[in-house]
Amino acid sequence: MAQAFYLIEASEQPIDLYGGKVWRLGYGMKQGMAVPDGLLIPHEVMSEEDAAARASILEELIQPLGSKDQVRYAVRSSSTFEDNLYMSGAGIFSSELGIQGTEALISSVLKCWEAVHSPLVLKYAERFQIAKLRLNIFIQEMVDAKRSGVLINNRPEQEMFIAEGVLGLGLDVVSGEVTPDLVVAELIGTARCLHRRKGKQNLIKQVVLDQEGLTARPLSAAEAEALVFDDEFVQRLARFAASVLDKFGIEQEVEWAEDNQGTIWLIQTRPLTSKNTYKNIASLGLGESAF
Repeated sequence: MAQAFYLIEASEQPIDLYGGKVWRLGYGMKQGMAVPDGLLIPHEVMSEEDAAARASILEELIQPLGSKDQVRYAVRSSSTFEDNLYMSGAGIFSSELGIQGTEALISSVLKCWEAVHSPLVLKYAERFQIAKLRLNIFIQEMVDAKRSGVLINNRPEQEMFIAEGVLGLGLDVVSGEVTPDLVVAELIGTARCLHRRKGKQNLIKQVVLDQEGLTARPLSAAEAEALVFDDEFVQRLARFAASVLDKFGIEQEVEWAEDNQGTIWLIQTRPLTSKNTYKNIASLGLGESAF
């Protein structure tokens, strides 16, 4: 059978073959961080020209995941030209979310693979003079999130972090479809909250185990009034952000999710490619502390 790699094995593989996304997640898992497990389908499998042979290999590799009826998956790219020090690759590949079952997972893997031939990806490769495109596919367990979002450590200044988040899944934070809550706090010491801004969210997106895909529901009145970044959670998120910085050594742009048991999961992390992003508090335009 063709070889695939579970996440714990990913950091043992060459980063220049299988991509920074899974390498960093595998490394974080080895370092004891909470990381949703997953399976890397290597580009060698996806590049198989015989469609029937490729389908047979994919079914054999994916069937153990597809048989789990209490797990929903995200299917994503892990290429050699994204999530590194020079190229983020943000937004040029597609993702399939809330997927369950072998047949649906195979279909999602093939959809994500098709992106390697898209005009956007080819233009991106030309811009960065990438001679060989290696696109691997990563199938990752989804977290049923109480709240989630993104953060950047050592921003807007050293020993601080900035985070945006929503209740439920943070898909719209990444896409920019909502106005998320925002917080700036200290990474160390008491994790003092320096700035906080209430966002605007109308719907909560969630994973539902008794059906495929994701659901969205309106916020209750209490949820609409609640802060995503309450004081207790800011303390725990600061410890999480400091741990990411400690393990990876440089500023990271991090996707995170907290489950209903209070565990904060590392969903993705990548080096911050824009060195001027949120470089000082004045650049946020918040004025005085917003509480």
